[in-house]
Amino acid sequence: MLTVVAALSLSLIPTDDIWVYSHAGDPQSDVYLRVWGADGVAVPAKTDDIENFGFSYLKFDLSPIPAGAKLISAKLILTHIAKAGFTADLSKKLPLEARALSAEFKEKTWTYDLASKLRPGELYGTAALKPPAEEKEFAVELKLDKEAFLKDFKSAKKVFAIALTTKLSPAEGGQSTIYKFFSKDYTNAAFKPKLKLEFED
Repeated sequence: MLTVVAALSLSLIPTDDIWVYSHAGDPQSDVYLRVWGADGVAVPAKTDDIENFGFSYLKFDLSPIPAGAKLISAKLILTHIAKAGFTADLSKKLPLEARALSAEFKEKTWTYDLASKLRPGELYGTAALKPPAEEKEFAVELKLDKEAFLKDFKSAKKVFAIALTTKLSPAEGGQSTIYKFFSKDYTNAAFKPKLKLEFED
């Protein structure tokens, strides 16, 4: 017997997104999210200087999700700026990472002092980026499929947060060798970050 399962699809734009760096500007108006690592690692040990790293934090409102809906697929969709400062081969070696993060922060009240307390956690998924030959903006789909994500998302209530990290660093090829995406504050809605969720209806 053929069983047809209806699917519900949601695309959530972040309520808050922050470039986590000591010299970052106001996150309420910054149109870019930046990500880089240091010394061959994506997340520093507690004894390391976090100021050498650039993270981006995103928070989503889960209230549009119907009660009891069963998640079957999750992707974080980002748009990278034109003229990326890395190659596809380098990104394959040093991919973009999505990690666990406490949702106890607000863009409006953010201060960099919180960075040492809100540290990226377990890995949710990775994506190797492939800059196009014509040096245009390009979409990135980061599949969230690790066990840690499924566990945390299932237990989440009203909000959910994700940290973006990577081992990629300017030491690999200069200042432009970082990941740089449009934030929710960018004017073109098509370029804003989105958490795309598929559920069994």
